[in-house]
Amino acid sequence: MKTVLMLSRFFPPAFDVGGKRAYRFARYLGRYGWRAVVLTERVPTDRRTDDTPLDLPPEVEVVREYLPRFGRFYGNTGTDGTNPAPVAAPSDRASLLRWPIASDLWLAPRFAWLVDTLAERFRPDAVFASSSPYSALVFGAIYKAMTGTPLCLDLRDPWTLNFLQQGKPAWAQRVDACAERRLFDYADQVTVTCASARDAYRALYPHLPASKIACVYNSFDPAQRALDLSPASPESARPLTLVHFGNCYGARTLAPVLQALAALRARGALFEGQVTLRNFGRLSVADLELADRLGIADVLVAAPVVPYAEGIAQLAAADLQVLLGYGEHTLFVPAKLYDYMLAGAPILCVSPESELSAMVRATGRGVAAERHEADTIERAILAALDRLAVHPSPTPAADAAAAYSSPETARQLAALLDALVSPHA
Repeated sequence: MKTVLMLSRFFPPAFDVGGKRAYRFARYLGRYGWRAVVLTERVPTDRRTDDTPLDLPPEVEVVREYLPRFGRFYGNTGTDGTNPAPVAAPSDRASLLRWPIASDLWLAPRFAWLVDTLAERFRPDAVFASSSPYSALVFGAIYKAMTGTPLCLDLRDPWTLNFLQQGKPAWAQRVDACAERRLFDYADQVTVTCASARDAYRALYPHLPASKIACVYNSFDPAQRALDLSPASPESARPLTLVHFGNCYGARTLAPVLQALAALRARGALFEGQVTLRNFGRLSVADLELADRLGIADVLVAAPVVPYAEGIAQLAAADLQVLLGYGEHTLFVPAKLYDYMLAGAPILCVSPESELSAMVRATGRGVAAERHEADTIERAILAALDRLAVHPSPTPAADAAAAYSSPETARQLAALLDALVSPHA
């Protein structure tokens, strides 16, 4: 069995969604001839952790030495769902505190010091460096430079093509652009999480072979599907339940759904107490204020993030899963889509016409609408209300799309790693 050293700052039991990608690869790569050694941060002590069992194969090793003992965890950010405070509106001005690459780039000398120990202890055949933070890509390049080990750089989100870059000063954006280009040139393989990002990067770097930039989607793990999703004593008069899983920050907003619910109530299609919109994660100040102005503050329920297994059960018990894109940005497929596929309840996707909306339709999982298509959003809510009247108990789909299962995406990554190793064998 070959060994891949996976550099991922985030990994369960931390709640950070970025760790789920490395976790699912680590869990299934062994089926395809690759043992995963994961270098990650220590278990967080200053915020909640997820008690969902990891259930990793015995050959997988998790080395929690990414941070020194005094290294700080990320926290109190818009994406930290363990922080209950609503997310404030983002500033349009570039912040001088937004450094290029990542704030933990100062760990590079320490990582270089670790390379010999990691190489001697695990003798990896390949390195898989997963961002963000984008400093992980730099660490992967350091490992390759010191050992000659083939390198795959993995971008969970685009880097220079990310709309969040707009919050950085111009000088920091120029540094990022230079670093990204050099890293893409130096790596043996680059992976991204959706076809639209892959195509955009191929267009940005036409001098690279097209095959060097590949798409390996995020995934759901079929083994984590909830077994008993129905309430023990379903109530025929229970309210319609809409669930959004995750944090509302940046360009992600519940506004189109809130406006549709207010319009339906104003027309008498919904009455008070008939519907609940539950958000597991951080709400934005703007959405809370909008719900109040529309007179539907009673509809919106803020709930803290919950352990993954409980979250899947909550999604599966929903009458409608609300899936939000990132405003008008289309180079993203939110990782929660795969959780929604696993849970199986119908999806209402509010997104620009994009790869995300196409995936929702192609998998038969639900309805996709742009934020201005109020009629489509309202019809999806009314259809869920009609289903509730006929089936008071949730009726999740029997299965999810196999192409997005963790065993399949692990197989795809293993094939890319095999191709990297064979010329070096």
